[in-house]
Amino acid sequence: MKEEIKLSDQQEAIIDFVTKKTGHAIVRARAGCGKSFSIIESTAAIVENDWTANIFIGAFNKAIADEMKEKCEEKNLRFPEVNVSTMHSAGFSALKKLHGRMRVEDKKVGYLFFEWVDQFSQAKQERMKEYRSFFLRTVGLAKQNGFGVQMRGDRHLLIDDHMEWKAMIDHFGLEENLPEDNTMDLSELIDQCIRFYRRSLEDCEHTIDFNDMILAPLYFNAPFDKKDFVFIDEAQDTNAVRRELAFRMLKPNGRLIAVGDDRQAIYGFTGADSDALDIIMDITKAVILPLTTTYRCGKAIITEAQKYVPDIEAFEKNSDGLVRATTMDDFLEKEVPTLTPQDVILCRLNKPLVQLAFKMIKSGKGCYIEGRDVGNGLIELAKKWKRITSVPQLIERLTTYEASERSKWLAKGRPEMAQMIEDKVECLFIISEQVSNGNVDDLVREITKLFGDTKKGERPRVVTLSSIHKSKGREWDRVYSLGFHQLLPSVFAVKEWQIRQEENLAYVNITRAKKELIYVEFVKEY
Repeated sequence: MKEEIKLSDQQEAIIDFVTKKTGHAIVRARAGCGKSFSIIESTAAIVENDWTANIFIGAFNKAIADEMKEKCEEKNLRFPEVNVSTMHSAGFSALKKLHGRMRVEDKKVGYLFFEWVDQFSQAKQERMKEYRSFFLRTVGLAKQNGFGVQMRGDRHLLIDDHMEWKAMIDHFGLEENLPEDNTMDLSELIDQCIRFYRRSLEDCEHTIDFNDMILAPLYFNAPFDKKDFVFIDEAQDTNAVRRELAFRMLKPNGRLIAVGDDRQAIYGFTGADSDALDIIMDITKAVILPLTTTYRCGKAIITEAQKYVPDIEAFEKNSDGLVRATTMDDFLEKEVPTLTPQDVILCRLNKPLVQLAFKMIKSGKGCYIEGRDVGNGLIELAKKWKRITSVPQLIERLTTYEASERSKWLAKGRPEMAQMIEDKVECLFIISEQVSNGNVDDLVREITKLFGDTKKGERPRVVTLSSIHKSKGREWDRVYSLGFHQLLPSVFAVKEWQIRQEENLAYVNITRAKKELIYVEFVKEY
């Protein structure tokens, strides 16, 4: 017989709100505080109170959606009254009602690009192909920002608005994707982006990509199944189009329950809405419901986390936990040989991870750096200059590139972008030492071997190294934090929101550890 689960006072308060009161809510759920459990328990209470209620739970990704579906099934909470899916899946379902069967093609924009350039003369076609990376990235981000969609809060980015395109290009640093010998001025580039963006939208009647799954149903006003309740998981990481999708799923008197942790918003440097929960509160006038007791981390670990987020607290039955520090020399000599695939090494930057990875590999300890997309970014930079084919040529070019880009971003008041460029270039310098007399293709192979992703449902077979950003949403018994006190906060963080992002990173780093948190201190400056 299953032991009856005792709800905390805070969980009881959430259930009381959704079953007995009116209006919208933001559940401010700290790390490891049982937010998924609270969503499902609240859903069960709603159904018990009113079996006719229609509920949608928008999970952050497919793996979480599958897990929540399984837990809902265990409580006899089933489709269609209770629908659990990703926001992308919900958008796709609405779009199919409008356009019927459609083909999903992840590389749609890439394929469309080559069709699109056919309109130009043969000479210009070859030239336009050099801009492929810029156009693909810019149009992809325009979709995520919702150009052409009227949204809540009077936010409406007109497709033809050059100023909005320029602001987005500046914010994301997209000029970095332009060819070295760019001859088009910004106005002409934006004109071409607008034409390509419209061409991609036109194609949505029969072919869509991942970004289209959310943008297209909004742009074409697709019909949504209206819900009494919409729960948004990881609401602190929503952008404007995801939030608008959730709003359009609500009945006129429907209620939005946004669940997230404002202190785990760590993607402001990429242009994500780091104030997403504040935006939701402004639009909906939601009440705040706290969820602050963590069941994940040992008590000593939570004492560390409270330096950044004072209201998080450990459940009384949690283990004591352990927090300690060691030097890099002792770590390499005494601890690296004992590491297992169940351990993780986290760092604010990728450069120290790359340095450590090669030391570990040379000592016979298998490892990889989490983040195939990080590796792809390094490959893209390594292949940026077509005329450069050897590693020595590349190193020389990267040196001048780093200096000019660093100066440019600092002059624009974007120190976080300057640090990102610096970190990428320094990573390439370190990896290139393995193929110092080789060519760029040799370098690309080294990068591919070093970076990867843990497949869904699988455990790593070797030791994982990861940036703090890539570790979000995961947990380990033992976490080694590389250069924590030397690299956090970043010296580039000067504005209030940048400093807050650094504090959030520190909090995310600490709360990945369940039993043991070890600070590995650098002896020299990185």
